[in-house]
Amino acid sequence: MRNWQCKNCEHINIPSENSCEICGSTRAYFNYIKYELTDKHGIIIISWDSINAEDVYFVKKKKKYKVDLSGSYHLSDCKHKEKIVFYSNNKIAENNCELTVLFEKPEIVFFELENTKLLIGGKSKIEWHVNNAERIKISEIGVVEDRGFSLMAFKKSPITITAENEVGNVEKSILIDFIPSPVISFNIEKAKIENSESTKLSWEITNAVKANLLYNEIVEEIPLIGKNEFYPIRNTTFKIVVIALDNTTIIEKELSVQVFEKPLINFFSADPNVVLDCVPVTISWNVENAKKVVIDNGIGEVEIVGTKKTLLQKNKTFFTLTAYGELSNCTQDVAVRILPTPIIESLKIPMPDFTSRFSLSSVVLNPPSINVSINLPDFNFNMPEYVTPNIPLNRIKPEYKPKMSIFNFSKIYERISRKSKI
Repeated sequence: MRNWQCKNCEHINIPSENSCEICGSTRAYFNYIKYELTDKHGIIIISWDSINAEDVYFVKKKKKYKVDLSGSYHLSDCKHKEKIVFYSNNKIAENNCELTVLFEKPEIVFFELENTKLLIGGKSKIEWHVNNAERIKISEIGVVEDRGFSLMAFKKSPITITAENEVGNVEKSILIDFIPSPVISFNIEKAKIENSESTKLSWEITNAVKANLLYNEIVEEIPLIGKNEFYPIRNTTFKIVVIALDNTTIIEKELSVQVFEKPLINFFSADPNVVLDCVPVTISWNVENAKKVVIDNGIGEVEIVGTKKTLLQKNKTFFTLTAYGELSNCTQDVAVRILPTPIIESLKIPMPDFTSRFSLSSVVLNPPSINVSINLPDFNFNMPEYVTPNIPLNRIKPEYKPKMSIFNFSKIYERISRKSKI
């Protein structure tokens, strides 16, 4: 059907509208046109009903038949698929409607499915060609043209095409052999390993004709049931690719393994390694592949590379460094020797020999020399040098109180003072 022009306002209207969109005038049109077959081949009964028409006629083989606005007509000498065109007119516009006469049922030329063995929900190409049909329908697709193809997924069997016309209808079905989908059981022993360690893969596959294992650009055909041990040196994805029983559908499943480097302590040292207990030491370390590094003896968590000064804890002469990796740990100890702090246990001063009579002003006292020695095992220490005091004797007030008997200079001075007064 084509667009029609309103003779009242000359507006062009679409075929589905019988009234003008501008002026509202109504053209002539048909309420229905149909035909019935008779017992004699080639003779049909045509019936029609027009609306708002002033003139109705039909054309068959270029011959014009003028008829009533509504009614029926016995038409003979009709051929199969012959077209008859009806016309209705009024002052607004003319309308026409085409009728195709069919004397045979529809013919399904072909209806084929590319693959009749499918997984449930599997896809396949379907093609069809039908003649003499006024309406064609395919189950799971719907209404279609008289010929075509489609790629679609199927969940039911059979799939049926139905074609119909005025004479009757025909149909054809295709059975689909639904087969079970592949089932893949794919497991990995350890999904996280350290370098140089191994992991095991195991699998069991059903409803498949072939299986391949893919990893690191390697394609390896495998049995449907099996296991294998691998030593990956880096993160690796293992993929099983299965071909289903229809020899078309591909199913995949994959697993991954992560590979970690073991924690490594390059060095861990203390400087100096022999100290007095009050002297700090410098701890140095260098660690690789660790997510956490801890040093005991009050230091705690540290960076993977560093140095730190610290005092030794009481009665603890070992430092332990622990490097924590993703899957394992490693430790290293460093020892520091502690020397005892020197203690002066006694100080002995020889008693000077005084005469009973002398003048204090003329007394000259030479301070005694003091030799102090400490026996230590094979160690050299720089002892402070003793300096002779340059002060009068009467101002000497020793404050050191030795454990052994030591002369008291204050008492000596008192005795000297008493003797000088006699």
